[in-house]
Amino acid sequence: MTIQDRLYEKVSAEYAARIEELKQMPPARVIENAYEITAKADLLLCFETGEFSGKEARALLTLAKPLDHIYQQWSNVDLSDYMDRLQNCINTETAHLHRNSRKRNLTKAKGAR
Repeated sequence: MTIQDRLYEKVSAEYAARIEELKQMPPARVIENAYEITAKADLLLCFETGEFSGKEARALLTLAKPLDHIYQQWSNVDLSDYMDRLQNCINTETAHLHRNSRKRNLTKAKGAR
């Protein structure tokens, strides 16, 4: 087993343990932790597909909870453009839907003639 495999096993077990812990909580508390669940699942995927040097993997393995450690670092990342990106997505899709709706209406109008 490679050191990267050991790292993935450790973060995977950490994620599974956190999920089991959350399952014991009231639903409202689980909902409060929904972002953590999602972010950690994404980070877990990064650990699965990422390439870490032996030194990097060993450094992460020294941590009691490497997944939570990385999640805490992620929580401090500046995501100030996040809302702008969401709004851009809404605007783009709304414009697309509007164009398609106009095309359908024009097609229907031509067919009614």
